[in-house]
Amino acid sequence: MKFNISEKYNEPLEVAIEAVRQACIITKNIQKKLKKSEIETKADSSPVTIADYAAQAIILNHLNHKLEKNYTVIAEEDISSLELRHNKNLLSRIVEETKSIWPGVTNKKILESINSGSLISNENRFWTLDPVDGTKGFIRKQQYSISLALIENGSVEMGILGCPNIEVPTKNLDRMTEGYGTIFFSLKGHGCHQISLNSSNLKIQKIVARSVSEASELVACESVESMHSRINMGGKIIQAVGSRQKPIRADSQCKYAMVAIGAADIYLRLPTNPNYEEKIWDHAAGKIIAEEAGAIVSDIRGNRLRFDQGATLKQNEGIACSIKEYHRTLIDNIDHYM
Repeated sequence: MKFNISEKYNEPLEVAIEAVRQACIITKNIQKKLKKSEIETKADSSPVTIADYAAQAIILNHLNHKLEKNYTVIAEEDISSLELRHNKNLLSRIVEETKSIWPGVTNKKILESINSGSLISNENRFWTLDPVDGTKGFIRKQQYSISLALIENGSVEMGILGCPNIEVPTKNLDRMTEGYGTIFFSLKGHGCHQISLNSSNLKIQKIVARSVSEASELVACESVESMHSRINMGGKIIQAVGSRQKPIRADSQCKYAMVAIGAADIYLRLPTNPNYEEKIWDHAAGKIIAEEAGAIVSDIRGNRLRFDQGATLKQNEGIACSIKEYHRTLIDNIDHYM
C-alpha cells in the first residue's frame, strides 16, 4: 500500500502499517485457539501470552529490515522468561505461529527480534510498541489492540492501532468478531484514517469523532478491569457531565478508537494507585488516533501528556479523552469530585 500523505513519513507509515497488519493476522489466529498453557503471569501479576511475544517479534523484525535506519524501540515485552528452559515449548509455539509470515524464523531470531525493543531510550526519535494491549481481553476473546507509535522530541508524530475485533460500522464490541477487523492510523496534522484488515478491501477512509448537542446523549467508554481505573468514581463523574447512556466496557486502546469513530464520546482512566505511572506504549498510538479524529486527550488535570520522560508518563495523572465540546466540563467535574 502506497501513501501520499507526507513526504517525510510516507515510507515509515507504510512499513509500520504492514508490520501491524501482519501482527493482527497472527494474534487473531492465536486468539481463536489459545490454551491456558500458553499464558504466563509476569512479575507485576499481569498476563502475557505467546501472542504478545509473537506480535512483538514480527513487528520489530519488519521495522528493522524495512526501514533504512534502525530506530530505538521502547516495547513492553522482554525475553527473560522465554530464555528459561521450562519455557522451551512456548518458544517453539511462537516460532510455529509466526512462520507463515516469517519464513525461516528460528528460536534465535525470535529472541533477537523481541530483545531489540529496549525499555530505555535517550533518543529524540523512537518507536513505542505494545504488541498486545489488553491481554486480559485477548484471553477472554474480547477486545485487544496492537499499538505502534513514533515519537519525536516528546511529541507523538504517528500512531497505528490494529483492532482485530472492531468492525466499522461498529458491532460486537463485547466479543471476538468473525470479521476482518480494522487498522486505524494517524499522522500529526493529517487527520485520522482507517483501513480494513481484509486484504481485498484496502480502501482508506478518513474518520472524525462525532458531535453531540445534548450531554444526555454522551456515551462513555470504560475499562473492563477494575484495577485499571476507578470505575465507580468515573461513573459518578460521567453522570455529572450529563450522560444518561449505558457505558461501553472494553479493554485496551480500542477505547481511543471508539471515540475516534463515534461509538463513544468519553474515555476516562482514573488511577487506582496514586503512585502508578502510565506506560507510554499504553497511550501513544491511541492518543494521536483520537486527537486527529477531533477529540481532546489530556491527563485528568487537563495537562498535555508528556512523552519525553522515558517509558512512563511520570509527569501525568490518569487519562481524560473526550469530544471537544465536553472536555472542559469533564475536567471541571474531575476537579470537583477528586
